[in-house]
Amino acid sequence: MSGNDSDSSDDDWVITSTPSDVSTSVTTSPSPPTQQPTKPETTTSKRLQRPTVSKATVRTIRASLSKKQLAADPHKTRSAAEINYISQEQLESICSAMDSRLLVRRLVETYKNAETFLRIKDIETAKMTFDARLSETLYLCSDPGCFILDFIRALDSYFTQRRDRDLTPKFRRYLVQAACQAYQTFLDTPPNEYKVPNKNHTKKTATLNQPEEIDLISFAEDDEPNLISFDDDDNAPPPPPLALDSNDDFDVTITEMMSSNDEEEDDTSDDDDIESGMAKVTFAELMDIPAETLDRYRLKYAHQESCIHLLDVISSPILIYYAMGVFKLHSLIAHGCDYEEEGVRLCEMLIQHKHYNEAISCIRRLDLFHAFPVEKMAADMISNGMSNVMPVYVSGHESLQRQLLDYINSQLRYTFAGSLGIVPEEYLEDLENDLQRVPPLPRLKERRFQKDLTSCCGKIMQELNEEPTAYYFIWLSQRYACLRWIIMERAAQQSAENDYSVSSSSNYNGLIDLVTADDPALAKLAIKELVDIGDPVAPTYFAGRLKQQQFFVQYYQRPLQERAVGMFKGEQLSQPRPIPSRHATNENQLFYQLPPHARPVMVDNQQDLLYMKATLAKTRVCGLDTEWVPQFARQEKLQTAVMQIASDTGFVFLVDLATLLQPTHVVLLQDLDLILRMLFEAEHTVKLAYDFGGDFSLLGQCMPSVKKWTTRHLVDFKNLRTADDKPITGGLSGTVKHFLGVSMNKKQQLSNWEQRPLTVDQATYAASDAFCLLQIYEVLLATNHPFLKSIPKVATATTPTPSPPIGYAHPPPEQDLFQF
Repeated sequence: MSGNDSDSSDDDWVITSTPSDVSTSVTTSPSPPTQQPTKPETTTSKRLQRPTVSKATVRTIRASLSKKQLAADPHKTRSAAEINYISQEQLESICSAMDSRLLVRRLVETYKNAETFLRIKDIETAKMTFDARLSETLYLCSDPGCFILDFIRALDSYFTQRRDRDLTPKFRRYLVQAACQAYQTFLDTPPNEYKVPNKNHTKKTATLNQPEEIDLISFAEDDEPNLISFDDDDNAPPPPPLALDSNDDFDVTITEMMSSNDEEEDDTSDDDDIESGMAKVTFAELMDIPAETLDRYRLKYAHQESCIHLLDVISSPILIYYAMGVFKLHSLIAHGCDYEEEGVRLCEMLIQHKHYNEAISCIRRLDLFHAFPVEKMAADMISNGMSNVMPVYVSGHESLQRQLLDYINSQLRYTFAGSLGIVPEEYLEDLENDLQRVPPLPRLKERRFQKDLTSCCGKIMQELNEEPTAYYFIWLSQRYACLRWIIMERAAQQSAENDYSVSSSSNYNGLIDLVTADDPALAKLAIKELVDIGDPVAPTYFAGRLKQQQFFVQYYQRPLQERAVGMFKGEQLSQPRPIPSRHATNENQLFYQLPPHARPVMVDNQQDLLYMKATLAKTRVCGLDTEWVPQFARQEKLQTAVMQIASDTGFVFLVDLATLLQPTHVVLLQDLDLILRMLFEAEHTVKLAYDFGGDFSLLGQCMPSVKKWTTRHLVDFKNLRTADDKPITGGLSGTVKHFLGVSMNKKQQLSNWEQRPLTVDQATYAASDAFCLLQIYEVLLATNHPFLKSIPKVATATTPTPSPPIGYAHPPPEQDLFQF
């Protein structure tokens, strides 16, 4: 390379050294020799000009800066940033001095708060995180276990004494978890990677050298090793004396607290060696690891005891919970262990400080259920709004699960023990004795509190595979809450439509019939709710329909203060609520209307099945949908009640699966299975649907053979977008609104789809949901929509695949057609 190619070529520089340079290099780390440039011997050189900034540019930059930024000294800012960062030298100094308080203060100064801690951790490499750096430096501590315990205590003191909004419990948790993780990594260090600190604990790192391999075959005559000798090495340095200073004052450090425990542990170790009868060669001796170094990398029993004793000196028991794993406290404070009482106290303190999730986890891990009875835990958790943790508390313990269900069932019994006579007398026997044995909870009269009680029972009963009525009052409370919701939604719909006739609420009427059919107590509760909200017509109608005229007359004559269902005064009564936004209607709003040529047909017999089979064989495009009873209104598992198949021939078949799935219609169900399989596997028919995944899955639960079908040409309009590739919101209603310009009336969506016969409104809604898909398809064809590329082109001249004969099909009789 020529001199013109580089500004730093060997020819342009003269290396010199002075005595001062040499002397400096003796006491400090070697630095490169001083390099002084000489003028290059070139005839022509291009002088580089230093870029300049105009005054106008400087004024513009200064104008955009704040006064604080203008006043700041960049050199001071840089030095301040360097001071905030915990350097490796400072971390080594802290560990060497075991100064846990300084470490806490420097961590808070560096990370500031929990959010900053997470942001810094996200951008740091794995080796540069605080826990990774600390784990590499703990070997400098004379006792790393004591240092971590001192750190926990100092951290608790620092956060307790200061009122800073950045010093949050989350920030404290991050710091203590990082320290414990560092100690765990340190303890897991392989012996061949142990580090030995220098005697003066300088900043230089002294690592443990690997022992040289000894040639076991050829030995030098003057230095023959004795590989079998068990003689003590007189020249070996004695172990460092322990600073034993017993002190009961908890203001001393953790190191002082552990001194007496170290004595007992060492004495025990000596006794074990004597009793063994022979000398032992340890792995540490084979690796030539000093005893002091090996002791640093070992978790001692005294460490565990000192960690337990922290319960007496710190104000945040959650810190002990975070340290349980690394200090292996399970073997000391679990059920049946030496410090079981301390384990119970830790759990009690966690509950007292409202660390409910941690308390539940601790009780389960330590198997301390006997100290925390289910009734007491349920009362504490539910009263504090933590009912969701109770299923976790008893999970996997059937006896505890049943105790919890019995307790909640007893509590909810009080909510039906009023003077109205809602439940039979036999359900309320020994009520006075139960009041003494299981006192009612203070907030039991609140409906939200009752909901919290029942909400934690559903998962447990499913896990136990119990019948819904096995715990009667839990079941009754759940059904009563469902009934109240249906009646309130019915009232809101009537207010929005300004129509209080019974027929205008046929959708909710069917759901009321479905829920109240389970028990006479629910029928009485339905009458009570309709009276309480002031419905002018429905109480009389349902009293006759549900055969509760006598109860209706008695309840209607009662004053308001005597209408409580439970045994508590001041019980909440239902009142009319404001109209929810989902029920608000626009007078000028246009709804989708089923075209005149569309003919809904109810399919529930052999003749209608044959006609549907023949029609679908000629169908080139069809629309699919299904309906079922809402989950909240039924107790059994969900099943498809009606399946709609809209054919391009104009027929909309409403397949009555609720009827065909009954045991008496096994043959009809087999015929339906064959017809549906032929439809879904047909190459000549395009099947249109909207978000059909859940419908198809539920259909598979009713008809297991569905899972074996090979579905072809099923097009889901859920993926349909506008012509300019924009998403369409609002589900099927939004898609209908976009392509057909009208809204869908979803009033009948929540209705009793298992009642027979279906109402005319239900049949219209079901047929519309399927037939509108065909009309959307026609719009796509007319506008040459890009979505057509994903729809298979079916030739109209294609001959349908012949189907196995079941009989001969005829048009359905007039009574099977819904008339409008």
